[in-house]
Amino acid sequence: MQSVRFTSILFAILVVVSNSYEAAAHVVWTGSGETGTDPFGHAWRFQNSATAFQNVANWGIPGRAQGILEYLGDVSVLAIQVEFFNLPAGTQFSHPISNPTMNVSPFTVSDLWTSQSPTATSVLFTPPDPGRTLDPHDQFFLFVPFDRDIDFSTISFRATYFTATAVPEPSSMIAMSTLLAALVMSKSRFRRS
Repeated sequence: MQSVRFTSILFAILVVVSNSYEAAAHVVWTGSGETGTDPFGHAWRFQNSATAFQNVANWGIPGRAQGILEYLGDVSVLAIQVEFFNLPAGTQFSHPISNPTMNVSPFTVSDLWTSQSPTATSVLFTPPDPGRTLDPHDQFFLFVPFDRDIDFSTISFRATYFTATAVPEPSSMIAMSTLLAALVMSKSRFRRS
């Protein structure tokens, strides 16, 4: 009887632990200069008004009016945040004809991601509805306009792709293995008696 109770408790703990192993994994990367690539090989660029579409200074992937890219990552993205460093004081992420924009295929108005500025130096893009993500092989573009030209050699940025993937945490794996071994041992003891 004691063995049955012990086994029941172990089984309950095993169920709880096995359902708690989803961990967030974020892709964080940095850049500076006029052009570069993110960890997945997507091109990004800074443009000042003299060379940019409709004279709007911006940072973007691949850049404002530079086309679209296929998302080459292997995980779905829930949100993207870009934080800029060493911007001139008072720089705004807006322009009379443009606001921060991210869109994902099939590129309808309902596919536009929401942009907000959680701080004076960052922009956060979130999907139009909670179930929407940027998935591998989706087509996309994003850009952040500036209200003035900027000397891009003096600023840098950090971008974060917020993802959610089922990644077993090491402590959960150890706990599950230990509980499974204890369960097997208790069963073998029960059979001997």
